[in-house]
Amino acid sequence: MSPNVALISGAIAILALVVSIFGASWLNQKAIERLVDQLEKRFDQRLDQVEKGSDQRLDQFERRIDQRLDQMEKRFDQRLDQVEKRFDQRLAAIDQRLEKIERQLEALFKPLLPPQPSRA
Repeated sequence: MSPNVALISGAIAILALVVSIFGASWLNQKAIERLVDQLEKRFDQRLDQVEKGSDQRLDQFERRIDQRLDQMEKRFDQRLDQVEKRFDQRLAAIDQRLEKIERQLEALFKPLLPPQPSRA
């Protein structure tokens, strides 16, 4: 083999090696980009699932709070009605006592009318 052929075939081999290294690097980069894209999609899907789950839990929590508030409002209204009824009963009892006291006072202190001059 002549030195020129050996030199040319060595240069071609080195060039092929360099091209294959760059080609492998490029293919590896594309594969990594694809994997990153897939990971990003998975991450977005997972975030969507977490968001939906959080929304559902918040909705359930909101419904439970609304139910509890409704129960509290109902109990408050019932209690207020009871207090109002007792107040009305006590007020009626006070009115009866006052009327009784008024009758007793009227019986004790009958107004005396001054004598009227007779008309003849």
